[in-house]
Amino acid sequence: MRTLKKSPERIFLSLKIPDELKKELAKVQRHLAENSSNLNFVNSDQLHITLAFLGWISEETKKRVERAVAFVAASIPEFSVYPTSLSAFPRINRPSVIWVGLGGESEKLNLLTKKLIDILMRFGIKIITSGDIYSPHITLARIKRKGKHRQFSDLRQLIEDTQINLRDFEIPIHRIIVYKSDLRHFGPRHIPIFFAPLKQSKTTKSISSTAGQP
Repeated sequence: MRTLKKSPERIFLSLKIPDELKKELAKVQRHLAENSSNLNFVNSDQLHITLAFLGWISEETKKRVERAVAFVAASIPEFSVYPTSLSAFPRINRPSVIWVGLGGESEKLNLLTKKLIDILMRFGIKIITSGDIYSPHITLARIKRKGKHRQFSDLRQLIEDTQINLRDFEIPIHRIIVYKSDLRHFGPRHIPIFFAPLKQSKTTKSISSTAGQP
């Protein structure tokens, strides 16, 4: 009996953020919406830290992605970050994507992303980025249409004037998630298909080993 070949899937890699932070970021989205009609917003339930967007890939390529992700995750200890400020890709003067930057143990996040992209490229997997230099981020909105200089200027002013104070919202990074993005008429639906846990820190191991003891 012949096995049916699976269709390509739209794949990206990300890190989960806490639900409480999603609620706070939804407030930021509402503020942006009140001040601009030229934005399409990511559903707040689906907000995440984007690591890499791979686009449409085959089943065979997806298996290579999963092996690469598992390899990288096993080499990086758990860490945490927090939201900092708004910015935009590809540059704030001509924004296409509005996103939130990340602080805290950001050097570990950058290392994770660099290793991930390096290994994926060694596996022959292409990375699609929104700019010349890629940095992990939380995408809040995308520009609906390319406007005139005045519209870009207004958006830049809105981004710079929108202050966020969310540093108390720690984002623990425990695993890398591979998602497929199903495109629907009401917007994309993100479905997790693979989880790769990061290396446990000594503190986490110690707590786990003593759990349940008197």
